[in-house]
Amino acid sequence: MAELQALRGRKPGDRRILIERPHARYFRYLAPGVLEAKLEAQAPRTAYQRHMARLRAILFGKPLPSEADLTERLPKWKALPIFASDVMSSVAYASGASMLILLGAGTEAFKYLLQLFTTGILVLAAQTSFADFPRLSSFLARDGFFPRQFALRGERLAFNSGIVALAAASILLVAVFNGSVEGLIGLYAVGVFTSFTLSQAGMVRHGWRNRGPGWQRGVLVSGIGSATTLAVALVVIASKFEQGAWIVLVVIPILVAVMLLIRHEYDEEGRGLEVQPDVVFGARMRRQRVVVAAQTMSRAVVRAVRLAQTMGEEVQIVHVTLDRSEGERFRERVDKQLPGVRVVLVESPYRALVRPFVRYLEVSQAEDPERVTIVLLPEHLPRHWWDRVLYNQNVHRIRSALMGRRDFVILDCPYLREA
Repeated sequence: MAELQALRGRKPGDRRILIERPHARYFRYLAPGVLEAKLEAQAPRTAYQRHMARLRAILFGKPLPSEADLTERLPKWKALPIFASDVMSSVAYASGASMLILLGAGTEAFKYLLQLFTTGILVLAAQTSFADFPRLSSFLARDGFFPRQFALRGERLAFNSGIVALAAASILLVAVFNGSVEGLIGLYAVGVFTSFTLSQAGMVRHGWRNRGPGWQRGVLVSGIGSATTLAVALVVIASKFEQGAWIVLVVIPILVAVMLLIRHEYDEEGRGLEVQPDVVFGARMRRQRVVVAAQTMSRAVVRAVRLAQTMGEEVQIVHVTLDRSEGERFRERVDKQLPGVRVVLVESPYRALVRPFVRYLEVSQAEDPERVTIVLLPEHLPRHWWDRVLYNQNVHRIRSALMGRRDFVILDCPYLREA
């Protein structure tokens, strides 16, 4: 991992050893076999990636390392208004009728001033949700109740998936209710008092189980708080049911069912992929047959054949043809330009290309079940985004047909043509 170069000093007998490590620009060497990626390792390469990186740096700032999490904290003059604004935001949901009363009383200027302060309070209240929900979703993802990408931090140490999901849900609610505070107040009130009820009930359960010093008082206070907020939530649901409060009653059970389903799926996956720590896996040698799917003779096919020759001794090119004479010409060209490679022609009089190829692999594999078949799919890399619909359609169909088969390994061999 390193090259040693002896350097002579200015004085006779002075020598220094210069250690030159490869790729030191991208990685920091911590220990033998342990590397730490630098910021340069994820530097953008294409012009589009560089433009997007500049835009993100302008909007959000430069990427932060993981150890910066301890220093990235809000000062008190920012944190207190943001995280204490949830209670304040309750007074911001004044109805349109109160605004009309103020206007009728001749306090039009006060009305606009009140709207200005209301906007500020609501902005802080929204900031509370965007600060807390992504972290909560990361906890749920770690416990297996949310998709795992919600537990990953982005370049700025934020949980991007949770932020994007919350923003999408917020946009959807604003669009559905046409931005009406009167319609959203029911959802807000039910959500707030439901969370208060559940948190207080959780404290009752926690105190009842642990029964530490003074647990009776804690259980009593939390129980009274849970019952009070539950009563308020039921009153709000009854009064705002037709104005949209029923959505919470439908969405919450659906979310709970989805989270339980995700947890069940992760548990099944864990049991299926679990490796016992006391099991030692020895080397298992199986004969390999490498098959290259070729529709025409191209540089992508030549590259796939060269790769196949490094993977196994038995290399085949399978060519599905609609015309026997065209297939023979393909065979002659391969014999001339790629000597020693066996060509199998599969004639398809019913003009199907993918299914005859897959069926040939199945039949030939059944002749020798002890071997493993490696299928190399030459893939043309498009140079533009609109090229994707023009190439590799049969490659995608073959991959879908063979994916998950026990004795088949599917490998892509991409080729990018030169400009």
